[in-house]
Amino acid sequence: MVLVPRFLNSVRQTAIYTKNDEILDWHVCRIGDPDIDVEISATHVGMVFSPLVYSVVAHRLAGE
Repeated sequence: MVLVPRFLNSVRQTAIYTKNDEILDWHVCRIGDPDIDVEISATHVGMVFSPLVYSVVAHRLAGE
């Protein structure tokens, strides 16, 4: 199962997920589009401390 996006095309999306998440099933955290989905190596809570998460967010906000 993947999320079904219901956004305007002008709204950029990013789905950051981790297979090590012990709170959510990582399968439902993806859109199903490799250009949107970004897998990182962290726990659910550990994502807030992950430099990779901040790097992905910064690049997406910069339009890269």
